[in-house]
Amino acid sequence: MKIIKRVCALALALMMLCSAGALAAEERWDSRAVVSPSLTRSGSTLTCELHVVAMSPSDKISANISLAKQRPNGGWEVLDYWTGEEATGKLYFEETYTSTEVTGGTYRLSYTVTVTSSKGSDVIEGEKESSL
Repeated sequence: MKIIKRVCALALALMMLCSAGALAAEERWDSRAVVSPSLTRSGSTLTCELHVVAMSPSDKISANISLAKQRPNGGWEVLDYWTGEEATGKLYFEETYTSTEVTGGTYRLSYTVTVTSSKGSDVIEGEKESSL
């Protein structure tokens, strides 16, 4: 009986330690970076822009960006994507996508930005939808 109590007490203590570690791992650093997406159309060309300004000029910024068009059935088709965009302090991304398929419709610019400093990393995800 004493062994069962000891095993239960030990198991309870281990569970408490594990849950405390999980809570600590969930704490995130808030970079307070400003992310500004923009999507414009001129004829058959879409211009995709993403500007990121970190609070500290030494913060490292990386971004993955995708461009998609909404189909008549409501689904999305990815037209283009850019990965591994990197900068320090400020990131200014601008790319164009030209196609005869660029006509009126709804387009989505999606992004995942990671800001890293000595305090940790902050992941910022978002999207900009535009009817163009």
